[in-house]
Amino acid sequence: MLARGRAVMKAMKALIAFLVLIVFALINVGQGFPQDDPMLEEMAADEELQQELKWLKAETYVFTPSKVMEDIKKSAASITVVTDRQIRQMGAKDLADALDRTVPGLSTYYYFNSGRTISVRGSYGFTSNNVLMMINGHCVNQEYLGGSFFYDRLTVDNIKRIEVIRGPGSALYGANAFYGVINVITKEAEDIDGLELIARGGSYDTQQYNLLFGKTFSDLEVVFDFNFFKTHGFRGLIEQDFQTQIDNITSIIRIPPASLAPGQMKGDVDQYDVAFNLKYKGLEFYGRYIDQESDLPVGYLGALNNRSVHPLQNYWLVLSYETSIGEGLHFYGKAFMNQHEVSGERQYLPPGAVLFSPRVFEIWPDGVFHSFSSKDRRLGIEIQATYNMSNANTVLAGATYEDQKYYDHSASGNAIPTSIPFVYIKLPSIQEFPEEQIEETKKRGLAAVYIEDIWDLTDNIRLTAGVRYDHYSDVGGHFSPRVGITWEYIKGYDLKLLYGHAFRAPSFTNLYNKTIGDPDLGPETINTYEISLGAEFTNDFSGRVTVYHREAEDIIIMGGLVDPIPLPTHQGTARDQGFELEMKYDLGRGTYLAGNYNYSNWKTGAFVNAQTHEGKLMTNIRLSRHFNFYADCRFMSGRRRWLGGDTRDDPPGFGLVNATLIAKKFWKRYEELELRGSVYNLFDKDWIMPQPPQLPNDLPMPGINFLVEVRCKF
Repeated sequence: MLARGRAVMKAMKALIAFLVLIVFALINVGQGFPQDDPMLEEMAADEELQQELKWLKAETYVFTPSKVMEDIKKSAASITVVTDRQIRQMGAKDLADALDRTVPGLSTYYYFNSGRTISVRGSYGFTSNNVLMMINGHCVNQEYLGGSFFYDRLTVDNIKRIEVIRGPGSALYGANAFYGVINVITKEAEDIDGLELIARGGSYDTQQYNLLFGKTFSDLEVVFDFNFFKTHGFRGLIEQDFQTQIDNITSIIRIPPASLAPGQMKGDVDQYDVAFNLKYKGLEFYGRYIDQESDLPVGYLGALNNRSVHPLQNYWLVLSYETSIGEGLHFYGKAFMNQHEVSGERQYLPPGAVLFSPRVFEIWPDGVFHSFSSKDRRLGIEIQATYNMSNANTVLAGATYEDQKYYDHSASGNAIPTSIPFVYIKLPSIQEFPEEQIEETKKRGLAAVYIEDIWDLTDNIRLTAGVRYDHYSDVGGHFSPRVGITWEYIKGYDLKLLYGHAFRAPSFTNLYNKTIGDPDLGPETINTYEISLGAEFTNDFSGRVTVYHREAEDIIIMGGLVDPIPLPTHQGTARDQGFELEMKYDLGRGTYLAGNYNYSNWKTGAFVNAQTHEGKLMTNIRLSRHFNFYADCRFMSGRRRWLGGDTRDDPPGFGLVNATLIAKKFWKRYEELELRGSVYNLFDKDWIMPQPPQLPNDLPMPGINFLVEVRCKF
């Protein structure tokens, strides 16, 4: 209770500091910066009005919930839109940062040996495999683990808006749309209209360069984006690690300690990101390639080392065509290929470590080392027809087929794992593993059909109903229905009643991994019920409250990938309920105050590190025509330790404040020059990311750090 009280106090202090910062900024509006020339203000008024209308439309109309553009208040989903303006104002570092600081109930959890995992309303799957990630409506989850966490560092410079559904999406999108759907929509040629160059630099030797080009030549639209990112990364102090705990045991028999703790965690990242888009009338080609190499902050088993690198390469190619056939009938079709390649080196334990061999305790002078590589691929086609039966009724139907493959596996090392935890067969040198230790090539097919009806029963009542059937060649078929009613019962006040069923098909790892796979696993399923009430109290002040209840069955728990002990994969249940609050007060001309809060109450099957309370406060202040100030505060508390014998106190809560100042149009000779400076964790709060017992003191997270940017458009 005392630890929880201290956590609440820390969060409250951060909140108070945030409010003081906002009051200070408001007091200095019109004082700390030179006043605008009234004539210049009048000349800029029309341009600003057009921009405001453009941004208002981006925040009001959404595509992802129903695959047609519709008013967000009529959409049958709990959905948040993050616009490019918000991303710029907040100084978001990458995709995960933009989502973390804006979307209600969404956060990212950083696990020491696999990177960030997305949590929606306190729930997450391993490597974000229970969240569907899309780029321009195209699924980019990889096939081996089913996850989307590889895209957490996706560059934000080419993002037009992000549509985030907090809830099921399988009725339209199939597997993985379990807890939520994230659709990243990139900029078109008209949004860029020229060449844009960006350079950034900041803490931890971070540097980033982006070249963005977009232009329309008659009927041909061209967009090209190149991004390079490099950082030395935050090097937090790890006081004790997994090897420390082994050393404590082996010291009894006077074996010298091998742990590198206390020592610094790793953080190097190098990434290239190239995207290319061509559009000619109804024909469009989109391709993207991402090459990333990153260090694990701590070794795969939770022991500090100097030899754990995780390279990956992703690319996808999409060729699509859309056209109208007669009055009210719209056709869309696409063919696509996704390719994901991963490799790496993992030093499980450092030089001098002691582990069991089949005979006795044995010292490993070079440590326990393993390298690996694999590929997975997805080929497919999709067709879809949308028919406007009347002004009040739209029917949408589609079908898709995919060929999924996991292949080209290799593994080598100086130790072969056995079926007994922490018992290895020692090899005289680094060697290729025998064939029986290497994963086999696996294939499966997916065929799916879906249909949806959007029917305006009256001018203010909309019924949305749909169902999708997916059939996998290895795990069989599954139906995913949904239904939603939206009702604007008074002008400006709306009610949503939502039900959705979703599933996640077992990944190749779940089914076929030689250590923990189970070919008899069935799909995870979930039923979600939501009641949402929205209100526009005035033209400037709006809010929404959403109550939800979720019942999940057959959750796949991969013990061997979550813990160093290769426990068998098994399935369980989870029940939870909670509510979300959202508000926004618009002061006009780009100045606003917004906030949201999520409360989750677990009944059964509480997830590891699931938080009870999570909130975000955001404000943007237009100081003048030339200066813009943004600040946000994110707080979280009520998290739980890992289940199963972890006797440590529950992790403390935290509250973090970030601030960004933008200077633009201040140099008449270069009107398009823009400067931006961002400070993260402004008040230098100590905070940690909870970890399993391998790291007794958890994973330290960054203190105060900064990033500066120069942007120029031609």
